Amino acid sequence: MSRSILIVAGETSGDILGAAIIGQFKKLSAEKYAFWGFGGSTMNQAGIEITKDIQELSVIGFWEAIINYRRLSNYLDKLVIEAQKKKITAAILIDYPGFNLKLAEKLSAFNIPVYQVVSPQVWAWHFSRIYKIKKFIKAVLCLYKFELNIYKEKGIPATFIGHPIVQKVNDFKHKHKIEITKIKKNLKNIKKIALLPGSRTSEIKRHLPFLIDAAIQFNKKHPETIFEIPSASDHTSKLIKEYGLPEFVSVRSDAPYITLATSDSGIVCSGTATLECALFNLPFLLIYKTSWLTYFLGKRLIKLPYIGLVNILNNGFITKEFIQSDMKSKPVLNELEKINYDHMYIKNMIHAFDKVKAEVSSKNPAITAAQFFIKNL
Repeated sequence: MSRSILIVAGETSGDILGAAIIGQFKKLSAEKYAFWGFGGSTMNQAGIEITKDIQELSVIGFWEAIINYRRLSNYLDKLVIEAQKKKITAAILIDYPGFNLKLAEKLSAFNIPVYQVVSPQVWAWHFSRIYKIKKFIKAVLCLYKFELNIYKEKGIPATFIGHPIVQKVNDFKHKHKIEITKIKKNLKNIKKIALLPGSRTSEIKRHLPFLIDAAIQFNKKHPETIFEIPSASDHTSKLIKEYGLPEFVSVRSDAPYITLATSDSGIVCSGTATLECALFNLPFLLIYKTSWLTYFLGKRLIKLPYIGLVNILNNGFITKEFIQSDMKSKPVLNELEKINYDHMYIKNMIHAFDKVKAEVSSKNPAITAAQFFIKNL
């Protein structure tokens, strides 16, 4: 008889990581386990029984979290009841800390061991969460090396597994090496700038009009410049094209990483994309705008002077950030000029990316995590 393991991922990145971990787990383990829980299509394809899809769980911003609080609380309570019925052996919770730490607390009341994959960003805000982690989480599997010291100081078991983006980027570079070289050769006398407004509809609405305007102004001064927006889905591509793009701005929906690999610079919405740019040695500047309430609350909660992942991992500014009211045309265009034409500035930025790469390592997170769970479950 197989043992029941609950696994919960509330966002696409967690869904992909969860599927990869369980895929490796099944390859490496002689034991039989039945995995089930909340996740997406990738986890479902990996043989995990999905009882609630991530589309019903995705929430961004403080205001949105307040609006959806009762619905998510209902999901959580029903999940705990189901976990008891299935007599689960353990729970593997991936990222999604607002929901998962509450779940860990409820599961711990029934002496169910709970493991957290991807540390909550206690180093940036809401440090008080670390006391809940100490009380209700058996071990934390971290994406970044520096996080280990934070947990060690509090006597919390933690393991470094590396960031899944690293292997994804390395595999892409290897697979598309010839194509990347060919595209770069064809762009010999052309400056290509990547525009990344974000993947969520709300982010696209807030950022894309600004990016299009910046592209128009920059192209007037530098007619040799073209712009490319990578898109991960047909839905996103369609939404982007509705904004009426100039002829020198295009959308790439096949292999979005091609954009990062073949561009000279980028204007990037905050998020994992900033780390991806660093891994591709792509100079960039960061923009971000959110609802006034989310920004107002975040400004008071976040302890760090930067929000970009690359700057956080560097523990200091590598790339400029233009957040909320600072997201204005003139300073953004001035910085865009520097990351395209100031060769020493570009060289120093790319050199600084090396520290970031060392922080995320080239470990295979799925294999490392699977080995950890085989040993500990």
